[in-house]
Amino acid sequence: MRELNAEQSTLYAAMVEIRRAGEAPDRGAAMDVAERHRLFIDRWFYPCSHAVHAGLASLYDGDRRFTANIDQHGAGLAPFLSAAIRVFERRLGYA
Repeated sequence: MRELNAEQSTLYAAMVEIRRAGEAPDRGAAMDVAERHRLFIDRWFYPCSHAVHAGLASLYDGDRRFTANIDQHGAGLAPFLSAAIRVFERRLGYA
């Protein structure tokens, strides 16, 4: 459980830093973290295809429970992460 929490915190911290640096969610660094996020879910929770990941983006900014949980790591992180996921998956043809 400690490893899972550490990996999740690292992913969210990376995305927060990208956002703070003023980088857009459709740029390389944000999309790299979006893919790392998908692989994290796939490794720790359940198979997370690109299509599933695209669907999760809607939960992250559309369900206040998910938004509140993700935003604990940085205000506005949920919509930024969702945007990065959507752009990444759209470029692959899944969103």
